[in-house]
Amino acid sequence: ALKALDQQQAWQYALAGGDDYELCFTISPQNFKQLSQQQLDVPLTIIGEITQQTGLLFEYMGKIHPLHVHGYQSEYQNVSFFPT
Repeated sequence: ALKALDQQQAWQYALAGGDDYELCFTISPQNFKQLSQQQLDVPLTIIGEITQQTGLLFEYMGKIHPLHVHGYQSEYQNVSFFPT
């Protein structure tokens, strides 16, 4: 199905579509080295890095591409549950 889409749209669906049930977290390179030396029951995978640059980018075949994700939008995103 992704082959029928243009490359940008295909990447959008592949990287931001559907459900994701893996735990993602940030960690410094030094702490990652220490954590990876521990006996863990799950694999650790580096998927990116935090930089001072704004936006979300990914690298594919040596080229940097912007990614404009539009993940799940809750119907309650603009609702306040606290009285004002």
